Amino acid sequence: MDSQLNFDAFHGEITEWKSMVNLVRDELKIFNDELSKIAKKNLSMDALRHVEHFQNQFIRQNEVSDEFFHDLKQADKAIMRQLETSEKNADVKLGDEHFELRDRANIYERIFKDLKNEYHSFLEKAV
Repeated sequence: MDSQLNFDAFHGEITEWKSMVNLVRDELKIFNDELSKIAKKNLSMDALRHVEHFQNQFIRQNEVSDEFFHDLKQADKAIMRQLETSEKNADVKLGDEHFELRDRANIYERIFKDLKNEYHSFLEKAV
């Protein structure tokens, strides 16, 4: 029964993280649209370098989002398989993977927050 609770909690966190990734993807679409509009303006070379920098950062953030989302789906599937087979060592396996994914989620969130802040600082100067 204890393992069921751990699995439920882990599944809940994975669901939260998948939602976070989807929100980041949505924000990146908005940021890319804004950048496209800014790039069409008559900008200085320095501003154009910043536009290119953010375009590259957003591409990379989307790639990381795709990879992380895939890993979250795989972890969720693994939980379901373990629940179906009722493995005795499920808690041990759950713990290692859970902490790794939690660390990745925290890092992912922090990196995006930093990128978002940097981008908004650029927007304040560019607009």
